[in-house]
Amino acid sequence: MNPRRKIFILSGMFGLLLPIAGVTGDFPQYRFSGSFQSLATASETPINRDKYWSDLNRLRLDFDARFNRIVQFNTVIDNEFLIGSIIDTEEFQLVKDLGLDSNTRWDLDTLVVDNEDLVWRASVYRVFLKLAFEKANVIAGRQRIAWGTGRIWNPTDLFNPVSPLQIDQSQRDGVDSLSAEYFMGDLSSVNGVYALGQESDEDSVGARFGTNIKGYDLGLIVADIRQDGVVGADFGGNIGDAGFRGEATYTDRDQGDGYSRLVLSADYSWPNTVYLLVEYFYNGGNLGDTNVPDEIIEARARRYNGEIITKNKNFLATALGYEFTPLIQFNGLTIYDIDGGGWFVSPSLRWNMFANLDLTAGVQLFAGDADSEYGDDDNVYYLKLNIFF
Repeated sequence: MNPRRKIFILSGMFGLLLPIAGVTGDFPQYRFSGSFQSLATASETPINRDKYWSDLNRLRLDFDARFNRIVQFNTVIDNEFLIGSIIDTEEFQLVKDLGLDSNTRWDLDTLVVDNEDLVWRASVYRVFLKLAFEKANVIAGRQRIAWGTGRIWNPTDLFNPVSPLQIDQSQRDGVDSLSAEYFMGDLSSVNGVYALGQESDEDSVGARFGTNIKGYDLGLIVADIRQDGVVGADFGGNIGDAGFRGEATYTDRDQGDGYSRLVLSADYSWPNTVYLLVEYFYNGGNLGDTNVPDEIIEARARRYNGEIITKNKNFLATALGYEFTPLIQFNGLTIYDIDGGGWFVSPSLRWNMFANLDLTAGVQLFAGDADSEYGDDDNVYYLKLNIFF
């Protein structure tokens, strides 16, 4: 079926359900919600150094239906409208041609409009059926598989990790998969996942056992991710009022040498609304440096899409939060490339203007020489508006 037709059919089905979104009572239960985000950015392209501006506007509609205590259905439809001079850049066209914007099997998105003035993409962000039994949950469809305990990097988040360089950290792409979790008690469970890749030889399967021992959450994972074997573990808990957590994985590559990854993290919140996080990351699966333009674009696109793509191995990050008032909050993220000496600094200020409206202004600053992780990146200035309904 034509991808555009899929979107129209799904959107039409969604629209037919809206009139009953206000039904009350025990069951069935319906909930309709949504959001609008406008993300305006200004920067330079990585190869040609062309200055550009962009404004990505996303209308998200979320429909949730609970038919009884067991059966739940959820679908989230996105419409994204991109304008700005970025559309005319060679790098933007290259990213589109590489097709790096999705790791899903089913083609549930389409370009409704694609010209020099506007790119309009409609897509299915989430669509899944959930069966909630007394001791088990089974979810089938496009969903978010969230593993790991790290705050900035998550090497055990194997199916759809989020890059620390991504401006909108709430954007968590889903994966077409079947997930089943069995609860062996109040504190222990086993989660099994079968995820479809873009091609059949890119399918992934994994299992995670989680439990709690003396106040510490512990997890063990074993997986086959796109033909690479992965084993790993994670932990999280408190020592006094401070939080401590960590993750470690070893990947046995189907083609090439194996490698390990490690995250150690600690954070603390003071009574005066100051929050501090320190996190160390070791990436034995780093790619090294490259000077080939196509490879630079591909690596950067994959990095911003959430994959753990780095040139170097050792990184130290700090995150700082401070509330000036209950409505105005400062957040700052700093990442230091220990091997190459490069820096990534990202301060932002968020203002909760109204109950359902947030305005955030921020900048991403990069520094370092050519051998560092962030020496070739360009500063990004952004303004983000979020409305929830």
